[in-house]
Amino acid sequence: MKKFNPAIKLLLVVSVFLAAASCRNTPSLLAPPAPRIVEVPVPFEVVDTRVPLTIATLQRMNSRGGDISEIIKDYQLHIFGRVGLERAYIEPVDSIKPGGRASFENVHTRESLIIQDQTSGQVVNYEFKDGEILLYVGFDNNSDNYLVFSSPVNNPNGYFFLKHEHNPYMTFFGDERGTVVYGGWEYRVKYAREERPHLLIKLSRLDSDKLRTQTLEGRIVE
Repeated sequence: MKKFNPAIKLLLVVSVFLAAASCRNTPSLLAPPAPRIVEVPVPFEVVDTRVPLTIATLQRMNSRGGDISEIIKDYQLHIFGRVGLERAYIEPVDSIKPGGRASFENVHTRESLIIQDQTSGQVVNYEFKDGEILLYVGFDNNSDNYLVFSSPVNNPNGYFFLKHEHNPYMTFFGDERGTVVYGGWEYRVKYAREERPHLLIKLSRLDSDKLRTQTLEGRIVE
């Protein structure tokens, strides 16, 4: 059997090594192309922005005409500020005990209602009275339960503040600010902030461009 010359064998090994290295360094024609960057437009997102409700806002809402007392009922409102309502009353409970003994019991009840900050509300009635616009706003599904918010018509940028009475013959403590009628009963109203609770409305403001073109047909003198 014929033997290879050692020099030839070395030459073959070097040739194979160089060929392999060349294959590794040369990019393959079948390699996938570099990924392309595709820009996808992001759709416009409407932000839930809540701003104070004002007379000017009502005027803008009513700019196309209509009955604002009905239009305002279609808008979602929120209260700014936490409100507490409290009342105490005595309820007599009379009964007859065994042996014919009469029993008179006076039940002392203390009722507390809380309307948290940003609670949603809806106008259930609208009224113009003594230079003010009054909004009767409900915060539950009972239309007989509402709080009154008012704003003077001569101040277009004035807020709709919670309307309550301050009885000079009553003594108020701590955060008690006055009284309101809610659900047909008188409650003491409480809130911590110096500024009275007021109404907010969800509002989005957009600016858009519109181009209108018209070709004039000319005017002929007759």
